[in-house]
Amino acid sequence: MKLRNSDKFIFLLLIIATIISLQTTLIRGQNSEKLSISFKKNLGSNFGGNWSGDFTIKCAGDEDIVALELFFNGTQVASALSNFLEYRFHTEDFGDGIWNITLKGNDGSGVIYQTTLLQNFLKPDIKIISYILIITFVVTLIGVGLYRDFKDKRKPKKTPEEIKKRIRIDIDNDLQKNF
Repeated sequence: MKLRNSDKFIFLLLIIATIISLQTTLIRGQNSEKLSISFKKNLGSNFGGNWSGDFTIKCAGDEDIVALELFFNGTQVASALSNFLEYRFHTEDFGDGIWNITLKGNDGSGVIYQTTLLQNFLKPDIKIISYILIITFVVTLIGVGLYRDFKDKRKPKKTPEEIKKRIRIDIDNDLQKNF
């Protein structure tokens, strides 16, 4: 089966859309009075609140915060002597299940601020990757099929030979009317 240029263009657009959708995305954040946590998906999935793969946590505090500490289930995983902290992790490094993610910030005068959220981690599974590939393939097939269906319903273009033939007929008809 030879693809027409228009089909190749549609296929290329669908591939680009798929690649863009798999790029890093901001997932969600948690804000408190002085602290904020945001998550970025580097590579993986976050279907239905179940995270699997490679993620980055970005933590920030107000300008009066001088130190940040990040905890997973009460175990410190990262710290910074500033009001910004970035921590990259893989869910496979942690066990499956619900994890308590806590950010603590110290304002230098002894006051400690805290924000906590719960997140379900899953180990990367070939099943998830398979689902992503299958969904991408099906969407591509549907897109190409709909495009072809829409294109076939349009009025077909005339070939140059048909146009020349039509012009000759029109000229012949005009000549017969005038003579």
